[in-house]
Amino acid sequence: MRSKSRQEITDWLRYKTFIKDPIHGVIYLNNLEARIVDSPVFLRLHGIKQLGFTYLVYPQAKHSRFEHSLGSMHTAGLIADSLVKNADEELVEIIGKEPDSLMLKELFRVAALLHDIGHLPYSHATEAVLTKGIKEGWVSGRVIEDYEYAVARNLSLHEAITCNLIKLLVNKMKKLGKFPAGVVEASLKVLCDDEVYGSWRDFFTEDVISIVRSVISGRITDIDKIDYLVRDAYNTGAKFGLIDIERLVSSIKAKRINNKIKILIPAKLLSNVEDLYYARYMMFKYVYLHHRVIATEACYEKTLKFVFDNWSTVKKSLTPILGRTVTEAGDLFFSKKIFDYAFTKGILLDDFLVEYLLKTAYRFSGPNEKEWFDAVFLRKKTLKPLFKREATFHIVFSRIAEQKGLLYRDPAELLKDLYRMYEDIELLEKRISEELSKSLDCELIVKIIPPISSLKEELPLVDVDGFTVSIDKISPFISAIEKAGEAPTIFVYARRDCRDSIKAIELLVNVLIKLSS
Repeated sequence: MRSKSRQEITDWLRYKTFIKDPIHGVIYLNNLEARIVDSPVFLRLHGIKQLGFTYLVYPQAKHSRFEHSLGSMHTAGLIADSLVKNADEELVEIIGKEPDSLMLKELFRVAALLHDIGHLPYSHATEAVLTKGIKEGWVSGRVIEDYEYAVARNLSLHEAITCNLIKLLVNKMKKLGKFPAGVVEASLKVLCDDEVYGSWRDFFTEDVISIVRSVISGRITDIDKIDYLVRDAYNTGAKFGLIDIERLVSSIKAKRINNKIKILIPAKLLSNVEDLYYARYMMFKYVYLHHRVIATEACYEKTLKFVFDNWSTVKKSLTPILGRTVTEAGDLFFSKKIFDYAFTKGILLDDFLVEYLLKTAYRFSGPNEKEWFDAVFLRKKTLKPLFKREATFHIVFSRIAEQKGLLYRDPAELLKDLYRMYEDIELLEKRISEELSKSLDCELIVKIIPPISSLKEELPLVDVDGFTVSIDKISPFISAIEKAGEAPTIFVYARRDCRDSIKAIELLVNVLIKLSS
């Protein structure tokens, strides 16, 4: 790090308060962190459920992005301590000693604290609807500016909104008085690779930014997954999140390999990392991708589209609350509008506001649309799955594959090939739905969820007695889990019961085979 007078910054890093947390025990905050947490745009996260509509299946899953952000900050601080403690001579020169290591730790913590500040109501559910709506042309308004920022930087929509909210927060805090802008601006560089501000260079090098970025958003041993897997398991009652966080992060270190700084896991922590992989796979399979959760998200998409399609009518009832500045429905989800509403009007774009928006729209809906709203708010089974369990689909597939003499014996392989063939998932969903509708007297909705395992990202590296190897080379367990998670997951729902669900599944299998040929 580069030298500069830090007395003023050190004052900001003094202890301010603490928060009790069921996962980490006590989470301490300094003056800077407390200032960020107390800002209206951060407090907005209190009203955004971490798991969206999962609470309709797991009733206690109502924890929010707020506590996850605090937990991520705490975990990031632990990893920073570990990296400093385990640094070799070269890394000591990069990371530095006191007080530079304090600045490094603060960058870890602030970047982690802010990494989810741009999440939209109901977390990923709203983001998915808006992204799809923008592509299809029925979402209008200034949220498209955030989307274009995301596309230009290969980010998701909520990541782009995060970046823009951080910029607005920096400008706001500068106006309110002196504060260590360099640390917050460095977090913008870490999370967004955005060079709009340059003061971070007074404190940090590119190598430091690279180290922090790899810990904030790595393949799996990153602060985001470590916290949310344990927290989500705790709040859903799942037994998959039994992870020893303190041991997992205790010996993590960094090393320069081929002129790039990489995070290494010592071999002695292999069993802990295996616990993490197992937890992630099982949480996705049985919690995040529960068939009822996906069905509710599909119904939510219909309700939000109804709002966009009927905005001129709906917005008249919302004018007393939102004012007249929201011309298009998409303006409501625009980063600057989110920020301005929070700071100037005390209106927070969270689950509660969108729920009010939808319940207002409900008054203008007809019997057909009301079924979608009832699924979201009254837990009505508007959509019914052709199959609830993958096992049913697999059995039917195997039988047909054998009858046809296909090379495919596992539907996962077929789905993987289809996923590679179609870059646009929505297009694949549409093709499957159209083919099925030709033969079935049912209104169908097809949802394809990307693979749990990411084939684009590098697996964590393990230090085995001085040798560096990819973790799948020394852990058959992790290798098997990665392979199991390589296929996308398909869900098919009918608006009403299909008369013969097995026949419908057989038809689905034949459609998939046809599209893959």
